[in-house]
Amino acid sequence: MRRIFLRNIEREPRDKMSRNRIIRACGFTERGKILLSRLDRADEENFYKIRYNEPLKEWIEEGFALSEPILFVGATGIAVRSIAPFVKDKRMDSPVLVVDEGGQFVIPLLSGHLGGANELAGLLAAKLQAVPVITTATDVNGVFSVDDFARRNGLSLFPKEGIREVSSRLLEEGQIRMRIAPEISYDKNRVPQEIFLVESVNEPVDVEILPDDGKPSGKATLTLTFKPYILGMGCKKDTPFIKLEGFLQEKLQVPVLKVAAIASIDLKKKEEGLLALAAQQHVPFYTYAKEELLTVKGDEAESDFVQAVTGVPNVCEKSALYCAGEDGVLVQKKTAENGMTLAVAKRIPKLKEWT
Repeated sequence: MRRIFLRNIEREPRDKMSRNRIIRACGFTERGKILLSRLDRADEENFYKIRYNEPLKEWIEEGFALSEPILFVGATGIAVRSIAPFVKDKRMDSPVLVVDEGGQFVIPLLSGHLGGANELAGLLAAKLQAVPVITTATDVNGVFSVDDFARRNGLSLFPKEGIREVSSRLLEEGQIRMRIAPEISYDKNRVPQEIFLVESVNEPVDVEILPDDGKPSGKATLTLTFKPYILGMGCKKDTPFIKLEGFLQEKLQVPVLKVAAIASIDLKKKEEGLLALAAQQHVPFYTYAKEELLTVKGDEAESDFVQAVTGVPNVCEKSALYCAGEDGVLVQKKTAENGMTLAVAKRIPKLKEWT
């Protein structure tokens, strides 16, 4: 039998990867389980929550309840039948992927854009030297994807039906009309050719992009709203998700629906509780090296203990500010309780990624 299990796995340089994920993973056969085990050992960025003896239905149901990415190693048909009862809403469903047990193909089945399954398929395929099998129409035709654009820039979408309408217009007509509020900065030279920019608020458009306090015009098929807040978080090793969730609910002083990301130091890149919290909140989890965090200057609160453990005097505030980027400001200073810390930074409204 030909053996192709990760024989030439590609490791990405640390300085190129800052986003980390929790991935629920399940192998249906012994060969699939071996491939999964090797992928788990080789992937330095993602935390694999591997299923062993748990009942499959309950294991998947829990994953969907937390919106955690789910990776099956085995037949696509088994995966489809297994997830079918739990598929509800493309904005909330777990990203679901399948890898064949030979490690040759990576197939995103569900939540390709909003959940990032397509992006994750590409990353896993690179590690496996496999082929990502992408079937979403905008990707296949090489046109602008509005839901992927929203995810990459930290924008909320409403209504969800507008996603399909806008995508259909792009595929059928090759162009959409978009209005971007003047409070939001962007590089006009990077705007894709499929987008025709409209300035007047009185004209109907396919997409309008607003700041977090913007009022919809009522003249757009789809409204994207900028989420301005970045959570910087830290915790003791192996702090349970349930404790972090309760801590966040109690201490957060800004609307949770306006949170764009959670950030921390790279020592926490595989901290299961933080990864699960980010998945549950439908936001990315970014981690940074201490050298990056130390470039953040300000009057952040300092801890000798945190300095000794991490090399950084304040993880949560520096992580939030670093992730918020240039001109980001601290709007909630460090809050600490039972080994958990939280701070909030606000980023300026800016569109950075178009494709």
